[in-house]
This record gives sequence, C-alpha cells and structure tokens, in this order.
Amino acid sequence: RTVDGSEKTVYVVTRWWRAPEIIINQSKYDEKVDVWSVGCIMAELILLRPLFPGANQLTQLDAIFDVVGTPDIETLNEISNAGLPRKQSL
Repeated sequence: RTVDGSEKTVYVVTRWWRAPEIIINQSKYDEKVDVWSVGCIMAELILLRPLFPGANQLTQLDAIFDVVGTPDIETLNEISNAGLPRKQSL
C-alpha cells in the first residue's frame, strides 16, 4: 500500500531479494515487494545459498523465471502498458 500514492525509488533492497516489479523499474509498488524479499531470505536460510543469484538485472530475471516460470502474454501486456519509464532523448 502506498501511503501517499507517489512514485517510489526503484533502487531498493539487495538485488538477490528484489521483486520482479522493481527489477523492471516499476516505480509504483506496495508491501508485496517486502513479502517477496522475506520469501527470498527465508529460502536462502533454508537452502544455505541464494535462491535467485543474478549478476545483473537480466540474469536476475532469468533466475526468477527459471523457478516461477515466465509471465504469460496477458501479464506482459499489462507490464508494457503500465507506464514504465521509457528511454528519452536529451
């Protein structure tokens, strides 16, 4: 839940515990990203190794998709229409 509805920073939490919506630079997120991080930490405590040990954002998403599967086309369309930051010319 966002307190004031404003956009948040996208550079939060250690990469290996970062939720997919933060990895793709979604600047509006809620407490679900914290639940994701806690799940990653719990898995690491049980497995004695990181669950999603990505070296960068792309390999991080690959590691996540290897475990939970890739998003379906409907979800990908929602992501692309979510108003994510686009590359802008200077």
